[in-house]
Amino acid sequence: MKDISISEARRIALNAQGFSSPRNNGTATGLDDLRRVIESIGLVQIDSVNVLARAHYMPFFSRLGPYPESMLDELAYERRELFEYWGHEASFIPMNLYPAMRHRMEREPRRWIEKARQEFPEIIEDVFQQVKDRGPLSVSDLDGDEQRTGPWWGLSKGKRALEFHFALGAVGVHSRRKFSRYYDLPDRFIPGEHFSAPAMTEAEAHRHLLLISARCYGIGTASDLADYFRIKPAKARGVLRDMVTSGELRQVSVESWDEPAYMLPGTDVPPERIGARSLVSPFDSLIWYRERMERLFGMFYRIEIYVPEKKRQYGYYVMPFLMDEQLVARIDLKADRQNGRLLVQSAHLEPGRDESAVAAALADELATMARWQGLGRVVVGRKGDLVSALRPAVKSVKV
Repeated sequence: MKDISISEARRIALNAQGFSSPRNNGTATGLDDLRRVIESIGLVQIDSVNVLARAHYMPFFSRLGPYPESMLDELAYERRELFEYWGHEASFIPMNLYPAMRHRMEREPRRWIEKARQEFPEIIEDVFQQVKDRGPLSVSDLDGDEQRTGPWWGLSKGKRALEFHFALGAVGVHSRRKFSRYYDLPDRFIPGEHFSAPAMTEAEAHRHLLLISARCYGIGTASDLADYFRIKPAKARGVLRDMVTSGELRQVSVESWDEPAYMLPGTDVPPERIGARSLVSPFDSLIWYRERMERLFGMFYRIEIYVPEKKRQYGYYVMPFLMDEQLVARIDLKADRQNGRLLVQSAHLEPGRDESAVAAALADELATMARWQGLGRVVVGRKGDLVSALRPAVKSVKV
């Protein structure tokens, strides 16, 4: 076992996640740039939260700077280089991993979906037949489906039936329009070489996916690597031990970590400091696993979207700000599109950080974010201990 300092571990992780490469600010971003990011992070989490930019567009901005969001849609729905499935939650996954996901499709789906089979089996079959006969279809296209009722997470029977078939791989997401999924039979849009490729067994898939996790995280414990593709840690640990024995992975110790960590053989510590400046989405793979985030960066972070407003400590949609190799601040952002403003609803400085340096770097990043989202100005609110320094810094930067 080799000892790795925590600063070296951070540098390895940031480099693996694509934060050591210069951003394309001011230059054209192409599809190959997005492909490079996908190679670095392995898959992209999809989330419906739209107070700023939808979650799946953010990792590319964080690593590349401004780019046309339509480029990601092109890779997924026109070029068919990505597909939607349960990877790390709902995700865009590289098409070459379709055979590695088949073992999940062939097992029983989640309980709330399985319950649909028991409650309304006739609708399950009818919905599949409608997709087969008329697809691609959205929920609103289904015949005979009642309207959704109840709280925002309530689903109609038709939607539950579609999600049942989606979990089993019987239907897939053909495309989206205004974020609504359109479902179709997968053999109609998954490229033949991937759809017809032999499915990996669970054991084969776990080994393959854990190697990708190790590459994308750079360094991580068994729990860290297992979480990347939502593999159960108990299953991952045995596979990782075998991969160390076979030489596919190295086991190392990291300063202050209680568990051993794993990395690909030949992984080097980047020789130079990483000068990143990025707002990081709560759904970014860099900070998916909050325990690892705290071990690497010393930031205890919980997304507060589901916390009642009066009980929130930092805000609704809080994004950590990455400066050099540290998470130095937390910013609650909202796009006020009607008035063309990027709202900084709160800004909090992490302990021990240089307030003026953070405010200056963050002001530049907020201006870049506003330009990307087509917003004309940045408006700083009153909440948080960083706002007094951030407000004049923002006024000095042109959007």
